Amino acid sequence: MAEKTYIPKAKTDDGWITPTNYYNDSDSYDGVELFGNSTYWGGSVSMAVRFPDVDIPGGVVITSAFVRLTANMDNSDTTVNAAISMNDADNPTALTSRSDFVSRDRTGSVDWDNVDAVTGNNTYDTPDISTIVQAVVDRDGWASGNAMLVFIEDNSSSTNVVRGALTYDYYVQYPQHTKYAQLHIEYSESIPEGDMPLVAHAPSKYADEIPAADMGMTELNPLTPIVSCPIPVAAMTFLPRNPAYIWIVPKAVRATCQKIYICVLTGAADGVDDVELPMSSFQGRLRDGEPSYIAAVIPNSALYEADVTARPNGEIVIKMGYLMSDGTRALEEIARVTYETMQLDRGAKNDSMTITGHKTVTSTAPKERKIENDDYAIYGVAGGEIGQGSIPGDFSGNWWD
Repeated sequence: MAEKTYIPKAKTDDGWITPTNYYNDSDSYDGVELFGNSTYWGGSVSMAVRFPDVDIPGGVVITSAFVRLTANMDNSDTTVNAAISMNDADNPTALTSRSDFVSRDRTGSVDWDNVDAVTGNNTYDTPDISTIVQAVVDRDGWASGNAMLVFIEDNSSSTNVVRGALTYDYYVQYPQHTKYAQLHIEYSESIPEGDMPLVAHAPSKYADEIPAADMGMTELNPLTPIVSCPIPVAAMTFLPRNPAYIWIVPKAVRATCQKIYICVLTGAADGVDDVELPMSSFQGRLRDGEPSYIAAVIPNSALYEADVTARPNGEIVIKMGYLMSDGTRALEEIARVTYETMQLDRGAKNDSMTITGHKTVTSTAPKERKIENDDYAIYGVAGGEIGQGSIPGDFSGNWWD
């Protein structure tokens, strides 16, 4: 049994339609796609996601499959009904228009009736779609590495009731959040009849020595054929060990990583968990022994306003680090201030909030950053480089033993 997960890999890999338009790469809607019925958008809305590089061989048996979505906001309105199908094609290309969306050949469909209420920023799953995934891998032209295209379409939902999902475009805007759709598939290898040789075996000496009556079985026939075939084993993948501190991420590794900044609002002082907030930008002035100031801009204020309001005594923590190619992150705190204010800025198509704070910290145990081996280079300076994670009060210099 093998289990694999696939994701979209380009802004054009997911999109959605209204009765008149198709959207797949517009930053104007903050990376959201919809399915259901929307009065604002003129009626039925439907979405689709393309998953490239599906490395499942033909001829396998699909035992389980579903799509995992991340809700863009809380929504408990009823009733949303959807029909899920696949593009009935060997290797579907990305959708380009509304007419392209509606004209693609489809497999049979799986009903997704009365879709459950969803909570913003949390995941929710479709029903099992193994039957339609099976229909694709059973195609004569299917090959490992091809793409799959999944449609989630309105199916007589109630008026003005939708469910939303964050898209790959949201990840492009805020790469610290991997909230795009995921296709999860479990499968087992099927063994073609021609690969199952029948081999004649004589019974073992133990079968000869023990009377059949004492074995509770029928006496063995020396010419009884025994099926002998290999048992398939799923491939094993080894992931690199994460570095202990990011200032020692080798340059060769960083070439495949993406530098990211993370904003966390702590909750211990208010009896709640810390919350990680998406951050489109931040400004700060960090000083040792004098007030340091931070202002962070958070998109989708409607989604995160309650989280911030619940942590009036929290601290704004800014972390810097790397998003690894396997999805793991290596982070280090670079700034921390006491949360003070929240400003909401909302318009017709975009909304955001800015959280600010300040704090005075004096470095009592400054760290030393040795400037040497440029295998660990991050910030270029003459003769060497300064390690990531340096803060006011730290010392960076070049010395020799």
